[in-house]
Amino acid sequence: MPATLFIVVGSIATEALPVLLGTGAAATADWSFLYVTMKFILVPGMSLAVLGALSVSVFRRTRIGWRQGVAGTAAFIYLASLALWPVPWFA
Repeated sequence: MPATLFIVVGSIATEALPVLLGTGAAATADWSFLYVTMKFILVPGMSLAVLGALSVSVFRRTRIGWRQGVAGTAAFIYLASLALWPVPWFA
């Protein structure tokens, strides 16, 4: 459950940074490094780790509980949304 919480809170916090700290000349802090680190390194890394652990459980044919299923679903949704809806400056 901590992995699911990290993925959900991390993705929401990443998108909330511009709202909380402002943009342009009205920005109260430089949040760009934190945004890029969270959006492209921390949360995707945790998502890949969760999916890797889940795939090991599947290949070993061990029982997957509902918590692992929820964590795997959250990780897959985050990575799919990152791939399908890229940030505007990459388009």
